[in-house]
Amino acid sequence: MADALPAVLAEYVAARDNVRAIVAEWSPQWPVPGEQIIRYGAGCKDHRTLDGWGIELPWGNRGVKRMPQIGTPDYFDAAAKRHEEAVARIEAKGGRRDLHFHRKWAESERAAIEPARAFWAEVDRITAASGIEAAKARLARAEAALKSAVDQIMLAADKTITGTVIKAQAMTAWAEVDGLSRVFNDRGTAWADLLAASIVKQAA
Repeated sequence: MADALPAVLAEYVAARDNVRAIVAEWSPQWPVPGEQIIRYGAGCKDHRTLDGWGIELPWGNRGVKRMPQIGTPDYFDAAAKRHEEAVARIEAKGGRRDLHFHRKWAESERAAIEPARAFWAEVDRITAASGIEAAKARLARAEAALKSAVDQIMLAADKTITGTVIKAQAMTAWAEVDGLSRVFNDRGTAWADLLAASIVKQAA
């Protein structure tokens, strides 16, 4: 497995760099939602980058930022229908309370359908044209292969200092992965303990 590590690491680095190149090339075209389609609720989606990270936008007048959610055409259509139904009920009863409120929101929600459709169509277009999904899948496979290779090396018995060096090289290889993967690596603590035990063994 130690002999295979350089090739496994090279594939991971190539896959990672490919994702980064795609993001750098296509992100300038990534659409920015207008205030009209920013909504929070069931059926809305988080505003994310091409590679899936959350995007924060200014919120309010105090310099605060937050990740907005964006309504879909189906969300706005359903919302408009709810207000239109409320208008119909109020008119059927001959009342006027909240009539203006529901009319206003029915018009507002229906007017947001096409902007939302255009926004999500552009998201889908760039996602497909960029090849980001295939690139991310390749990266996930490469990361899993690297983790497996490192794990096997760390679990292997080492009788000489060469084995300890190989373990250190494996840990160095794993350091190439992104910070989030390292933080959530469920084998990280065990690897550190195994390397420490190997060092102590060889020093004895």
